[in-house]
Amino acid sequence: MRPRRGLLVVSDLHLGAGVDPNTGLLSRHEDFLFDEEFAAFLDHHRSDALWSEVEWTLIIAGDFIDFLQVTDRPSPPGSEGEVSAEGSGLRSDPTYGLKAGPKESAWKLSRVAEGHPRTFRALAEFAQAHRIVIISGNHDAEFVFPEVRTQLQRELGRCLGKSGSEFADTVEFNPWFYLEDGVYVEHGHQYDSWNSFRFVLDPRLAATQGGNTPNRNDLELPLGTLFVRYVFNRVELDLPFADNLKPARRFLLWFALFRPWSALRFFLRDGCEMLRRIRRKWTSPEGEAQESKAATPFVLEEGVSQARPKEEGRWSSRDIALMEELNRLAETPVLSDHHSLKRRIFRRLTGPVVLPTLIVLALAWFGASLLQVVRPFLVFTLPAPLASQLDTLWGRLPAHLQDFLLGSFWLFAGLTAFSYRRLQRPDTRLRDRLRERSAAVRRVAGCSHVIMGHTHDADRLRDPQGAYFNCGTWTKVFSPEERVIREEKELTFVRLLRIENGWRGDLMRWEGIACDSRPALVFRDR
Repeated sequence: MRPRRGLLVVSDLHLGAGVDPNTGLLSRHEDFLFDEEFAAFLDHHRSDALWSEVEWTLIIAGDFIDFLQVTDRPSPPGSEGEVSAEGSGLRSDPTYGLKAGPKESAWKLSRVAEGHPRTFRALAEFAQAHRIVIISGNHDAEFVFPEVRTQLQRELGRCLGKSGSEFADTVEFNPWFYLEDGVYVEHGHQYDSWNSFRFVLDPRLAATQGGNTPNRNDLELPLGTLFVRYVFNRVELDLPFADNLKPARRFLLWFALFRPWSALRFFLRDGCEMLRRIRRKWTSPEGEAQESKAATPFVLEEGVSQARPKEEGRWSSRDIALMEELNRLAETPVLSDHHSLKRRIFRRLTGPVVLPTLIVLALAWFGASLLQVVRPFLVFTLPAPLASQLDTLWGRLPAHLQDFLLGSFWLFAGLTAFSYRRLQRPDTRLRDRLRERSAAVRRVAGCSHVIMGHTHDADRLRDPQGAYFNCGTWTKVFSPEERVIREEKELTFVRLLRIENGWRGDLMRWEGIACDSRPALVFRDR
């Protein structure tokens, strides 16, 4: 009797550098803290009597490996073990870590496997009898490089003392979506203009160096990715919880209110560096090549992984028509939308002087308006000569200018109160957009079940024709005041079982514990 078929769909694990095997301390950029729980989850579905006869397909729906937040680099020359970045030919930035190229990302993947041995061993054991499908998200678009896919298979083989080639048939990679038997799965970042790619099948640059040699070792990074690399990664050196607050605007509010000088330092330094690199990309020959490519119709790049099963390695006309329809549902990236007000604003702010000058002028304006309000009270706190000098100096200002500064203060106060209340309210725009797009995907792809991730918020919608699920995440939001990680919030997944007339399943929460006790995770010092 043929075993029953089942699908396990998880998303947004965000595996980073993990625990350093030499020190036992956790990377300050790590978001995945549940190796034992995830291993128990896989072992349960692989060997438990209830599920052992099921033929499972584990689908990791994007952001499996968080390449963006692996900032470790090979050891410096003369140290034991790994060679230096320079000696290995890896392209590295001294401040922001390795680049997003094939060799560099393969090295990052080996570092992730070293920091999460329990998870990788559990995946390897699961792949011995079942199938694993990995879909690329906005944090692991590096799976487009064959070297990175091969490295993952090699790491799985190393866990069991086997070669990576033994996993070639059971571990598959899809750059965009999985579609089979009425079930459609994708990450969902294509419906978020801050994190979408213009060419999701192949986000590598189609640029040339010197006008002749194709350069295929760089990714065209969206704005959200650039923000993580150049700002969030730096902020997390001081505040490891930074990107665990969702949505990100919650953290930005907390950061500005409670760490104002740190926030100003980070944004003037790392934020300006991010904008400088965006401007350089726009004005470089590589950027111009991408701009011209954006004007072309939807194309399928050669040599990329399959988005769905296809015969003899070629795209069928039906595949092409389907992907053209799906591509029309995607949001245009902010940095690529020539008609977007957001893009025009970013282009104006990416000069080397413009943004710092505007920030300094705004702070001076705010400081002057604040001084106008508190000046009467300073008479009682400052020494008499200094208070007299301040009163004389301020009295020389025209009356209408003083009134303007006073009005400006109350304008600032009103805007701050309005922004605070608005930022405190839940932002459901992206959630609603994914719900809307899921209905369109069902019509286009002719499927009954659509599953996505990306938002980190578990979601579920049902109707007589099918269902939409959002897998949520296996990461955690935790207290900024503590270095010791507390209990998890949610470990959600989607489980579907094949029945005669379709699929039956639901959004689930994993609560299994693999062992009675385990080491407490503590972040390493900066």
